[in-house]
Amino acid sequence: MTDAGTALNVESRAPDNAKSDTPQNVDSGAAGNVTPPAPSRRSDVVNIINTGLIVFAATVFAFAFFLLIPSSLQHGRSQTGLVRRFRTELATERAPIGGLIPNAAPVAMLNIPAIGVHEVVVQGTTSADTREGPGHLAASVMPGQAGNSVILGRRIAYGGPFRHLPSLKPGDEIHVTTGQGTADYSVVSSGTQSGKDAQALLPTPDARLTLVTSDPPVLANRYKYVTARLQSQPFDATGHVARIGRAELGLTGDTSAMPTIFVWLLVAALVGGAAIIVFRRVPRACGWLIVAPIALAVMWLVFENFVVVLPTTL
Repeated sequence: MTDAGTALNVESRAPDNAKSDTPQNVDSGAAGNVTPPAPSRRSDVVNIINTGLIVFAATVFAFAFFLLIPSSLQHGRSQTGLVRRFRTELATERAPIGGLIPNAAPVAMLNIPAIGVHEVVVQGTTSADTREGPGHLAASVMPGQAGNSVILGRRIAYGGPFRHLPSLKPGDEIHVTTGQGTADYSVVSSGTQSGKDAQALLPTPDARLTLVTSDPPVLANRYKYVTARLQSQPFDATGHVARIGRAELGLTGDTSAMPTIFVWLLVAALVGGAAIIVFRRVPRACGWLIVAPIALAVMWLVFENFVVVLPTTL
């Protein structure tokens, strides 16, 4: 009786155990197959915005770095070539002294000992011209002649040759060498004018030199100018261009460069797409060796053309 009772109890418990095991197995399997919730659209938008802000900030930082360092190196290289060319033209008496002079051609050597300026002045005052050096306003007389000779220079980018222009004081000497000789000037005054008032750029009956840059340095909306009076005998008049465009007045850029900028932005986008493919197919280190030089070259060209649409005196 005892053995039979025990067998019956075991058999009666077996179905209960089976029933109790089944839900546990099902639950454990179900728990293992649960998929994580899909990310919401809001998180996607946030990620896109964050990425866009990072790219924008990196681009702004890279452009500021370009204005301060690489553009200065390029300016130094340009000045080295201009010095060599202008000295040769002076020695052979071929330096331009008036009339219709090609843009970016060297026309004078500007020396301001008080602020350490030793620059070759080029013809023209568009943003493209002043990348090479300070620009002579084509509508003004040549330095050393009777009248108001105007030279515009950058304050930050491409070496910032007129960065310390505001520190000039009355009595400081300025020497300008052209194909007619060396003219000696003495600073008499300085000041600022609204961008809508180009009084400092207008002709005058007396022989003077007006040096102009932007004020304030970055958000240029005013002219910062220094006026110097000719101390030596004026040179003979040689004639000059009477009309200039708005892009040559210093506080505006040259919008004709916009199509070129658009083309280089498209190239930059193609380089970015190609970079994604490269990084998926080769090791990261090899990818950077391939992509980095091309990306830097394209970025340089985009920045260099973008400068042209910014103020001439930036």
